[in-house]
Amino acid sequence: MDRNEAKARIADLCERVAELEEILDSSAHNSKLAFLEACLDAQDMLGRLMQGVIGPALQGEDSDDEPGLLLQIYQEPSGQWAGRLLSGTEEVGGCTARESPEAVAEAARESGIIPDRVEILEG
Repeated sequence: MDRNEAKARIADLCERVAELEEILDSSAHNSKLAFLEACLDAQDMLGRLMQGVIGPALQGEDSDDEPGLLLQIYQEPSGQWAGRLLSGTEEVGGCTARESPEAVAEAARESGIIPDRVEILEG
């Protein structure tokens, strides 16, 4: 995915997310279902965007000089598990509030992210 296509997808995603407030404030009978569907649609759009931007690097289509992706999983003070996606030392994504390290890894896979390595940090 080139930069212009990524920017167009970001704009589409922003428009979809902006619609969420209007859907949430709606008094229509099915507003909660519409809100859920819109959230799932936005999540799908984000997953495709991330896969288009990060995916080629994972498949070796980008420069070999770029560091691989590391999914670092850790336990938060609340007891929930979270993950941060690192490219070298730069944090490029993350997820929080999962019940287990496996759930964090699964959430990453479901969003289209396939890290080169997974590291589970001990508390």
